[in-house]
Amino acid sequence: MEKKKLFVVCSSHLDREWYVSYEQTRIYIDGVINRVLDILARQPDYRFMLDGQTSVLEDYLEIYPEREEEIARFVQEGRLLIGPWYIQPDECLPIGESIARNLLLGEKISRRYGEPMKVGYVPDAFGHISQLPQIFTQFGIHNAFMSRGCPPGTARDFIWKGADGSGLTGMYYPYGACTIMDGAHMRKGIRLVENAQEFQDKIKEAENMAGYQPVAPFTLLTFNGDMLPPPEDPAALGVPSYDNLSDCFALSAQYRDQFQTLEGELRESPDIVYNLQDTLVSRVYLKLENQRAQDSLIRFAEPLNALAFGATKKYPAGFLAKSWKYLLENHTHDGICGCSGNDVCSEMMTRFQKSRNISDTYARVALEALAAQTDTRFAAAENGYGTLVVFNPQPFAADEPVCVEFVYPSSEAPEAFRVTDSDGHACPCQITAARDREFIRSDFKSVQHFAKDRVFQAVLQAGPLPAFGIKAFRLEKAAANENAPEDALLVSKESRTVENAYITLSVADNGTLTLTDKATGYVYRDLNYFIEEGDGGDAYIFNQIPGGSVHDSRSLRWDIEFLQDGPLQAACRLKAEWELPFEMTGHAAGRSAQVVKNSLEYLVHVYAGSPVVRIQLHVDNRSKDHRIRAYFPTGIQSDHVWADGQFSLEKRTGSRLHGTMPQQTFCAVSGEQRGLAILEKGLHQYDYLDDGNGTLALSIIRGQGALYRGFFERYNDEYSETQCLGGFDMEYAIYPFATQGGALPDIVLQKAAQFNTGLRSTQTGSHEGRIPACQSFLALEEGGLQLSSFKLSEDGSRIVARFYNPRAISVQARLALALPVDSAVRMNMHEDVLAALPVTDGRLAFEAGPCEIVTLGFDGVFSPLER
Repeated sequence: MEKKKLFVVCSSHLDREWYVSYEQTRIYIDGVINRVLDILARQPDYRFMLDGQTSVLEDYLEIYPEREEEIARFVQEGRLLIGPWYIQPDECLPIGESIARNLLLGEKISRRYGEPMKVGYVPDAFGHISQLPQIFTQFGIHNAFMSRGCPPGTARDFIWKGADGSGLTGMYYPYGACTIMDGAHMRKGIRLVENAQEFQDKIKEAENMAGYQPVAPFTLLTFNGDMLPPPEDPAALGVPSYDNLSDCFALSAQYRDQFQTLEGELRESPDIVYNLQDTLVSRVYLKLENQRAQDSLIRFAEPLNALAFGATKKYPAGFLAKSWKYLLENHTHDGICGCSGNDVCSEMMTRFQKSRNISDTYARVALEALAAQTDTRFAAAENGYGTLVVFNPQPFAADEPVCVEFVYPSSEAPEAFRVTDSDGHACPCQITAARDREFIRSDFKSVQHFAKDRVFQAVLQAGPLPAFGIKAFRLEKAAANENAPEDALLVSKESRTVENAYITLSVADNGTLTLTDKATGYVYRDLNYFIEEGDGGDAYIFNQIPGGSVHDSRSLRWDIEFLQDGPLQAACRLKAEWELPFEMTGHAAGRSAQVVKNSLEYLVHVYAGSPVVRIQLHVDNRSKDHRIRAYFPTGIQSDHVWADGQFSLEKRTGSRLHGTMPQQTFCAVSGEQRGLAILEKGLHQYDYLDDGNGTLALSIIRGQGALYRGFFERYNDEYSETQCLGGFDMEYAIYPFATQGGALPDIVLQKAAQFNTGLRSTQTGSHEGRIPACQSFLALEEGGLQLSSFKLSEDGSRIVARFYNPRAISVQARLALALPVDSAVRMNMHEDVLAALPVTDGRLAFEAGPCEIVTLGFDGVFSPLER
């Protein structure tokens, strides 16, 4: 029998913040790093892995800058291993682009001190996304080390094949191999082994661990407890040598032909460690704010500033990098998942706001700069009220009515507007709301400018908005109801029915919606009812209270009123009070007899020319220990369900068909001829119920009062805000579609992207400009790809556009470019150039492999950025 080698890897799992605040945790982590540096200084054979992330190194050096040279020396000697991440992320909640930026920033910081660790270190992520193998591969990382997600029976050594076919060497390793803890996990606290005998005992345990079989002939022990410092005198343990994970993977690779292969998402729940999928909706307010911050930065601030650079010769690289840091710091697995203390989550909300303050400001400034360079001479008129410029961030034209906002000085503002485009075409406009505001305006030219104006919210039938481009409109004073659209909504308040060219929607007395899809003739009934049930779990896991009551919103008395009746938008408001148990009793033994009044209020919007039904929901939550979900019976019995992920379109079958699962912007069920999709903003958990009705359930809110239910009899104050008491506003939509053979048409992904992101607008005057009044900068003419980002490259030398192919087949893609591109290159996600691409007559053609993430670089759009 081949003798097994022993690898010992020293580390510590350094949660930047978790059950105590960031600053409190930093004190612990800095103590760990101080001890590590002291050991490295006196023990030449010692090695330590800094948990695969560089943010803790930045945090440490802010307090101990005098040790920077020492750290650099240990990194360059290969004894202190740093990177590849900036922070240890959750994979399922942040957008895919965030994962790429996390690795880019981690590498950038690592290279200040030496070489980053080329190990895909994801020990504590709550399940793994299907595209992580491709992401790692494009960053030059060809392995993955994890403790969750692998199905029961998985050997320690395996091959993980991603959605695109990229194959990594995987290593599955249970938590706590060199820790001493009892069966109740944290009841008595956790410590590392402290003497040679305990160390030898751990070696024997690792060699005989049931259900955990290595293939390559080595035994691995890791010192990696949560924020635990290494033993003060590691030499006293009798460790034969100190190794790193790269050594393990180098030996493991020699036996790859014997490994089993796992494919796609890794979301199974073995007995050793759970995937904790119910964190997808814990502290839902964090998810909602994350959605807003991501969109502001990725969809607007970065692309608008990249486009405006040609005009302004300015790019706010430093500020946008700071916005990214605030955002990434909130993507730690314990942070964005909502399983941290109140202090942590309060600070997270501040970071989200800081990120948005930067990105919103620079998105506005860049769009104003583009508008100032747009030819708007067509808008000159005596009764003109200026020009509205709208930006569409999607690489395809937007052909539905759009929601815009514009302002005028209160003394001049009319009650209605006539809107025309640069070709003189009238664009029907419906004012949906107006308000006066007083504020202080500051810009780069003047500050403390006191102003008063009137803000209008409107629905505009803008005609096709150009793909990834701008369109200008002239605003004029008009009589009310002027320019009614030809396809105006048909609204009957008496029967509570709204009809357009695509759908008919009616509102029932019990608060549900009936939707007729004219394309297929199918009638969907009982849409958008709510089910409430007790939750005796904790921040990590939903646990239905045994014998607990379940409540159905269809039994409530609903107050129903139309607020808008067209011609472009109809809005119906539904309100109901809901008496629900106040809390659970005992140790999740039941639900209290005391009831409190909760309330539901939602606005349902239908637009002329759109098959999408939009819903704005307000929940006033006054009950504890429960879950509320919205239900959508599809009437489709399918063996698969669709949801988008990080750079991916997931087709879930088998064990992943039913049960709570993650989504980014939508989930959908499709039959032979029809399908129904639920589009959402920041509501990342769905369930396809095995109930005979093909019901999709969208998780709205979860309330719990403890981090770990098994250790707290009832509640602990530090986690009280996981109950999510108070008012919350959410948005989602219903989209019926036609299909053939159960395939998901590209239009579903487009509708989800449009709903999720929206658009931005600004106002300008009448002036000359080099940009036409209706201009697409980049249009995807073929291929069905999804745009992930459009930004300045990390070195400031070119524009970078990243796409991904959601399909498991190769596609021929073609872009139409209105940018002054001299040449184009194909890059990886690390932004290394792979190949030159020809640009012919303003068009760029390329192939995107199955599920491939494609990064393109455009040269000549502007001169290199001067930093």
